[in-house]
Order: sequence, then structure tokens, then C-alpha cells
Amino acid sequence: IRTVRAHVADPLLELARRAVRALDLDIELEASHVTGGSDNLALFLDAVAAYGETDRYASLGGLVAYLRAEDDFNEGLEVSTPTEADSVKLLTIHKSKGLEWDIVFVPLVTKDVFPGARSRPNWTTTADTLPWPLRGDHATLPELASWSAADLTAFKAAIRHESRLEELRLGYVAYTRARTRLVVTGHWWGRTQQKFRGPSAFLENTRAWLEEQGGSPVHWAPQPEDDATNPLLVQVDGVPWPAPAPRLEARHRLAALVRAELESPSDLPLPLDEELQQLEDDVELLLREAETAARLERVVDLPPTVSATSVLSLAQDEPGFARALARPMPRQPSTAARFGTRFHAWVEAYFGQLPLLDPSDLPGAGDADLRSDEELDEVIELFRTGPFADAVPFAIEAPFSLVLAGQVR
Repeated sequence: IRTVRAHVADPLLELARRAVRALDLDIELEASHVTGGSDNLALFLDAVAAYGETDRYASLGGLVAYLRAEDDFNEGLEVSTPTEADSVKLLTIHKSKGLEWDIVFVPLVTKDVFPGARSRPNWTTTADTLPWPLRGDHATLPELASWSAADLTAFKAAIRHESRLEELRLGYVAYTRARTRLVVTGHWWGRTQQKFRGPSAFLENTRAWLEEQGGSPVHWAPQPEDDATNPLLVQVDGVPWPAPAPRLEARHRLAALVRAELESPSDLPLPLDEELQQLEDDVELLLREAETAARLERVVDLPPTVSATSVLSLAQDEPGFARALARPMPRQPSTAARFGTRFHAWVEAYFGQLPLLDPSDLPGAGDADLRSDEELDEVIELFRTGPFADAVPFAIEAPFSLVLAGQVR
């Protein structure tokens, strides 16, 4: 910290980078493999640079105040978020169709959960179910032959069989989403069940296939006893959290320590003078930095290419042109510029060249303070009666450039 403090007069961004190097933050973040750590550090340095560019009196104290205000009164600085490549996706089996990942976890492969024990709703007994003969996929669904008791019983059995096939298709989708590794899990006890569940047929088949390949499950819990109680339903005495602190006793101990300190002279040195002198030095250094920054004149370099409009602005108001280059700001719509653009577009069309944009598509077309169409018609009529109406233009919107004093204009 002393090393960084010696360079407190440096530009803020350089000071922040020096602090990162002195504290080895970049190395620590890379070594710890913290997700987004390096990206967040880069975003912080960008925020420091942005603050330094917007405030001509930017200082370390001002930066700290800005960060505190951002934390207290705003949403905080922008942070790095996981990308599609380094995040975990949580989705249903139906949503996973057609997708693939390196590692896939399929949980809850448990009896009566997956595959489920419930069959499809029977439209013959459920009023809110669309009759299957009216569905577009009725050809793939079981068909009710008649309304006899035997056919209704057979139809219910066909529905259960179709539901099992649907669960089997879902199991195929879930198991085939993994590119390199598939993890399948189940459980004996649910959160509310009085009796244990156990593995489903899917999980049993997965275990059998794994053993055929010479492997074994990572963990396979033994079956509970028939009279076992669900451990998730066992009543546990509640424990208040956070635990109430003995506030009164702590206050008494603190008061006793204060009285003992007041009654006996303390031998501990109090380097207040040294700390106050350091604070005064820091304040003086910060004030000098602010005064120096206020006296400095900022030099703004012209861009390699300058438009004709920019050259005109430079000739009319050089300080204003320099300020616009140093810190570009949005410009208010100009009535004269808009009027001239519309007339210019009409002249192009008059001489047979289609303008690139319709005047109504240009920015500011909806501004209320623009001149009226009557004024535009008046100017057009003056042009038609003038000496240039019958002239043949040599070129329209012909591009050209001029190199003057090292600038392309």
C-alpha cells in the first residue's frame, strides 16, 4: 500500500493498474479459478477509466466517493455474467429435445416419478379433455371401438400403455442429450411420502447396463426396512437462527473494560500526531493535483479526415469545435438544416437522381418546429423559374477529397 501511495499523483487508471499489480489481484484471480473474476476486474478498470474521462478534476478521493454513491444510490457497477459456454442449464426433458451438452444430469429417476405412474387423461371420463377423435394426431392415439364395458376397459389399458411409451420416449431423449458423460440419480425417500419409493425401472436398467460394461454405480443406497420412517418427516426441535446474543451481559463486560481503562493509565502509545500529519500530507497532495489539472490545457488532435461541415465549424468557433471533439454531445435538430435537406432531396429527384433516403425517413422528420410545406413549395417554384432549372448538371453528389495541411477534407 505504501508503494501505491507514493504514486497517488499518477492518473487514476494507471494508479488502479499499479494497485492491481502490487496486490497481485490478477494472479490471484487466475489461480483461484473464480468464475468471472478476471472479467469483473477488467470491468472495474473500465469504470475507473470512464470516470477519469468525464471529470477533469478526477482524483482518488472523487473516485472513492463515486463508487460509494454508485453502491448506495444506484444499482452498482456492471458485473460479468456467465456466458452460454460456462453456465449450467436447468430445463425440462421436453425443452431439451434436439440439444446436446457435454455433461447431463437426470435426477429423480425414481419409482412413480420417472417414469410417472399417472397415465394420460381419459377423455371419456374427463370433461376438460378434448376427445381424441377431434385431435389432429388422432391416428397415432388409441381408438375407442365402442361404448361397451369391455371396450372401455380395453381403451383404459391402451391409454396406460400409450403413457408408458411416452415416458419411454422421454427417457430416450433425456439419456441421449449427453455428449461425453451422463449422470442418473434417484432416491428412496421423498419429502412427504410415508413409504419409501426406490429406483424406477429406468434406473434399474441403467445399473444393469453399467454392470454389463464392467462398471458399478458411484453410490447405491441400501433399501430401508419395511417399517422404517421417512427421515425427512421426523420432527426436529427447532433452533432459533441466528442465535440471540446475550446483549445485556456483553454490555456489562464492555462497560467494565471501559471503567478499568479509565481508572488505570494506559501504557499503549497513541500515534495520533503521526496519523494526522499523514492525513494533512494526503490532503495537500490531492489539492495540488486538482490545481494542476485545472491549469492544464487539453490538446485535442484533429482526426485524419475532416468533413466540409467540420471545417466550417472550426472556422466559426474553434474553441467550441475543440470541445465537441474532446467530448461529443448530441446536437439539437436544426430547422434550417432539415429544410435544406428536403430541398436538396427534391433537386436530386428533379434532375433524375433518386435520393438515398426519403425526406420523411430522415432524423427529425417529426419535429414540430420545422418549416411548413408551403415555404418549401415557394422555394421550389423559385428554383423552377431561375437560371438553373434548364441547366444540365455535370455531376450530382460526386465524392471528392482534398488534402490540406496533412488533413483529408
